[in-house]
Parts: sequence; C-alpha cells; structure tokens
Amino acid sequence: MQFNAWHQKFSSSPGAAEDSDEEIRNLQAQIQEKRRQKLSGAAATSSMTTTPILATPEANSWFCGSPPKPESTTDCSANESPPSSYYNSESDLVSETEDFDQESEDLEDTPTEFSISTKNRKTSFDLTSAEKVAINLLKNFNEQRLPKASELEWLVTEEEAPQKLLPLPTSIAVGPEDGCAVSAAKLLPQSQLRGTSDWAPPRPQLILTLLTPTKRSAMMKTQDWRCAGCGMKVSEHLSRHFRFCNYLGRYFCTTCHSNQTAIIPARVIQKWDFKPYPVSNFSLELIESMKCDPLFNVSALNCGLYKKCRNLQQTRIYRLQLYYALPYINTCSRANNEKKLMYNRPQHWASDPHAYSLEDLISAKNGSFVGEVKKITKLCINHIAKCQVCAGQGFICEICSEGEPIFPFQLDSTALCATCSACYHVGCFCPLRCPRCIRRETRHFAEEAP
Repeated sequence: MQFNAWHQKFSSSPGAAEDSDEEIRNLQAQIQEKRRQKLSGAAATSSMTTTPILATPEANSWFCGSPPKPESTTDCSANESPPSSYYNSESDLVSETEDFDQESEDLEDTPTEFSISTKNRKTSFDLTSAEKVAINLLKNFNEQRLPKASELEWLVTEEEAPQKLLPLPTSIAVGPEDGCAVSAAKLLPQSQLRGTSDWAPPRPQLILTLLTPTKRSAMMKTQDWRCAGCGMKVSEHLSRHFRFCNYLGRYFCTTCHSNQTAIIPARVIQKWDFKPYPVSNFSLELIESMKCDPLFNVSALNCGLYKKCRNLQQTRIYRLQLYYALPYINTCSRANNEKKLMYNRPQHWASDPHAYSLEDLISAKNGSFVGEVKKITKLCINHIAKCQVCAGQGFICEICSEGEPIFPFQLDSTALCATCSACYHVGCFCPLRCPRCIRRETRHFAEEAP
C-alpha cells in the first residue's frame, strides 16, 4: 500500500525523480567511502554510526508519501535512527553496508522506480524486518533443489494405488466430553466420528476367542477409568459399579450395561456352552443382528464338535447329501415342489455344509435342526431316484462298468475324485489312478507335443 501511494505521487510529481537520483548518488558515494575505510583499516567516525544514511526529509517524502506510522516494522522514519544495539561493532555496520551494495548491483537491470524503493528500504538496516528475513531465505533455498516426485521412494507406487482415487477423510473426531464441540460441529458439512486418540467406542466385530479372567482394577486401568461404551470417566472408587461384558471383555457403566444376558458365540464354538451370560446393550444388539448369519465354519474352527455332539454329526451327514443332491434338483424341470421347499430355507444349508449360524447351532443343540434337514434331504433324494431326467445325469463307474447309475450323495457306497469330481464305487476307486484324470493328462500331453 505504501509502494502504491508512493508510485502515484512519484508519477504525478516529475521533480521527485531528480531528488531521488541525487539521493542515490549520495548513497553510493557513502558506500564507496565505507569500503575504502574498511580496506585501509581506518576506524569509522562517530557521526557515521549515529546518523542514518537516508535520514533526510526528502527521502521520507518520496518514499512513503506521508509520515510513517509508529507501528510500522518494515520502514524507518526519516527523523529516527535505528537503535545502536542492532550493531555490536563498527564492522557489523560495514558488512551490512557491503551486503546492501552487492544487492544493489544485482538490481541494476530492474525498473528505476522499483530499484529506488528497494534501495531506500535497505538503508534502514533493520535486521528484524520481514524483507531481510525473506531475502536470506531466498538465498538459502536458491542454492538447493527439491527432488522430483519420480526420485522419491514410496511404499506404494502410483500404479498400485492411484492417489487420485483414494477418498479423503470427511469425518471429524468427537470425544466423550466434547459437548460444545458436538453442537458446533453440527454446523459443519462433515460427518462426526466418535472417538479420540485415547478412547473409541466399541465397533461391530465377531469375537471367537475365549476371554481370560482379569481383575477389575487392572482392566479399568487399561480403559483409563472410562466406560467402554460411552466414554464416561469416573474415579477409582466409583468404578466398582461398572458391569462386565462377557462378549467384549470390557467394563461398562450402568447406562450402557443393563444386565441383559445372551449366548456367547465363542463359548459355543470352543466349549459347546449355550449358557447365557451378562453382556452390554451394544453386544446384545450385535449378537441378535448376526444370529441368522452363517459366520461359523465348524470344520475349520473346531472340528471336535462333531464328536462331542451327536446331533451335529447327523446334521453334517444330511447336509452333505443335500449339498450333492442340490445340482440335480436345480437342473430338473420336474422338481418344482423341491425347489419351492428349498427356496424357503436358508441358502447356506445346501451351499456350504460346514457353515452354521448361531441359530442353527442352538437348533442343533435342541435336536430340531436335524429333523428339518433330514426331511428336506430325503425328499430330494427320493425325487432323484424316481425321476428319469435326474437318473440320466448319474455316474457309471468307469472301473467296473457294472451296476446302476451312482450319485455323489450316496456317501456309504461311492467316492469322489478330489481333482475331477468323478464318482466311483468305494471298492473300485484309487485316488492315484483315476481314469478320468489319466485321460485328461494324456490329452494334454498330446496337445503340447510338436
């Protein structure tokens, strides 16, 4: 703003340019005199250390256009001199003058008005000015070169994860004690995300590991004496009123834990324990929401349950038969009743014989699940045995080539090849000498031969 005001005044008054030229010549003469005195080793006079170089009313008039304000930090007043504490010795002032002389030589090719303004600003010798700091920073950074993006080593390359496709976070963290922040955050278009760096509310998760007993004081200390649900912080003597959640393994306040009970999935899978235990309100809703989801693969999690529970073992056999019989039912145009019956049942009953939901395990414990699966399986097998369309899709044992068509759901008398899924009699089949696999390998080698 001062430069614009000076530029307008300077352009309107032609006589100011002549005054400024005379001031510049005086300035250059004084600088050269300073340089000669330094080279000769002579001491500077006391008048040069106390009197500013451009402390003339004319310089102040063309530079600012108006008397400078006291709070200005970048321009010195015409009637004031810089404090003597800025320079510890005479050599500091001479070196500062030489720096300015070098900068004035670099700006010889710039327009006259800009050079005049720059030179007069440097005459103030204010080491704390913003201009001086900026010039020093530019000198340091001009000598260095920032590396290119291609030269940097990234953990994930641009080809693997394009940065433009990554979503930016649009949520803000809200702590349990930030009531004012929540009301203020409602005015923002961002979504709120509960949790801070030292506390976070429980998240929906499937826990299949048994919880080890822990003392209340030790667990509450790890929770920073906060409720695991709402984050309310209490003193140590009030933590005895908190209640333990047997699903999440954390302590909750009486508001977040109403002493309601639920069956713990981890205890069912590990110990076949269907006893209800106290859980928090959040855990109760979570267990109820996933009660019908086939989340538990008994064969992978704990195959010993088949030996422990007889009903579960029978359920596994009937579901395996249903799994092998379902492709015949789906491709048969005459199995409309069987298709309607299967449509009203969960799909995982036939699609994955080892997948169970919590409700399936509870029904298997009671014995009702076995009867329902057995009824559907027998109905499908009877249809395949009587239907000519389904019978035409059966297998003929390629080893003995005798008997009627056989089917994979005949678990006691047939065996399947793990590679090609061909069906054979149990007494005829050898896993290492499957006729279909040998035929495929021979055909493959013949095609590769030149």
